[in-house]
Amino acid sequence: MHIRQVSRFFCILILMTIAAHGQSGTATCTDTFSGGDTIGACTIPLGSGKVTFTATTFPETCEENHNVTVHYHLLTQNGFSYTDPEGNNSSLPLSFSSVTGSNGLPACPKSNSFPASAEIALTANIADFGNAITYLPPTEQASITTLDVGSLGPEYMVLAVIYAPPGSGSNVTYSSTTMTGATNSFSNTFTNANTVSQTVGLKANGIPAIMGSSVSQTVDTGFTQSSTTSGSIAFNKSATTTFQANGPTNPATGIDHDFDQITIWLNPVLEIEQFGNNVILGQGGFDPRDPTGEIDTITLFVSDIKSLIAGTFTGDPDIPNRLARTWAGSGQGITATDLSTILARDPFANGSTTIDATRFTLTGQNFTYAPPPGGGTPDKLGLTLNYLASTMQSQGASDSYSVGVTIDVSQSFFSILTNEMKSSNTLTWTSTNTLQSTQGSGQTAAFTMQQPPVGYAGPTNLVVYQDNIYGTFLFNLIP
Repeated sequence: MHIRQVSRFFCILILMTIAAHGQSGTATCTDTFSGGDTIGACTIPLGSGKVTFTATTFPETCEENHNVTVHYHLLTQNGFSYTDPEGNNSSLPLSFSSVTGSNGLPACPKSNSFPASAEIALTANIADFGNAITYLPPTEQASITTLDVGSLGPEYMVLAVIYAPPGSGSNVTYSSTTMTGATNSFSNTFTNANTVSQTVGLKANGIPAIMGSSVSQTVDTGFTQSSTTSGSIAFNKSATTTFQANGPTNPATGIDHDFDQITIWLNPVLEIEQFGNNVILGQGGFDPRDPTGEIDTITLFVSDIKSLIAGTFTGDPDIPNRLARTWAGSGQGITATDLSTILARDPFANGSTTIDATRFTLTGQNFTYAPPPGGGTPDKLGLTLNYLASTMQSQGASDSYSVGVTIDVSQSFFSILTNEMKSSNTLTWTSTNTLQSTQGSGQTAAFTMQQPPVGYAGPTNLVVYQDNIYGTFLFNLIP
């Protein structure tokens, strides 16, 4: 494990403290009156941002024994929202109430006061990450406070598994579809499932460098982030990027999974912050130390991964150079053990023929893969593969694997973080599919099928499955 934990984040915290200086204020309210109720639209200026909420006073009565009427007031504060300096608005889950003037007899509510204070982390927008709102209900005052921020640097993330079709002239092309990709959660990294409590999304396009760089920086990449759930980050192939998988070189071969491909993200970083004893996931970005200067992905054939593991790789020397990740420091490269873990994301890479019915769903699309009669020329067909109408996430398919991770936090944050982690030097990804059926509706992949040559004696019934984790199509020949 490599730890970089004091000097740089000390500087960041100083800058954030300066930025937060003067970001405190007291509410001013515009009151309206209705039927004896006082309703206040309240605003608290916080530098260039503001908190707004509604404060109400309701005169109430209750009757005790012997027709004694008691008058009291119900005070509420709710409808909180925060507008940051960039104009982003987000609701705040805050609500307070108190009772004054009640004598506490059985038919009346007991008097109670507002709580002294409340604090909530700002996670709805990237610009707010690393800050929290501290609010004092009795005095209607608020201030911006800074949180301890840091990052986790997983060695890699698997983004896609693409299966080869049968036939030397065949290919499957994922172009306009955005279904290819995966949601990767790392909540299983922590002992307490509630540790990773919230997420914020990336900006509309691109993935920023986040280790000390501007959180508003974006780049044009082949993947985009979609909606996420707590403790996860979702990536999908962008509509302008094309993935293509070709069949094996030998035309007499049916399906050869050595020609499957696996796409790996080599420079992921996850922004995190400390909020009390909670660790909050912010955004996923790339490590700016990587000279690529943007998200760095590599797509490897299964056959190449096997030869890299065996130490017999004779292909492009730039491939092992990129996998070495020398920019990340000593001992941060992708090892043979890592490559074996990556290879296992393709369940057919090592010869298995078992198809998991949870992960893979029959699409109802099947084709005839048959040779021509003697003297004939194999046909080439242009076909369309359709995604299922059923919700992919409802299939319940998931796939977990562990990767090495570097930790970049302050010393105080480090003790809380590692206390919550199951292992302080590994991060566990749990992959599920990113998109719902409504997003997949109407999306297709193009399939060009080259029929086998004369003399092919293998199975001819070709069925197509959908991978419910990576959003790609699996081909299977049924005898």
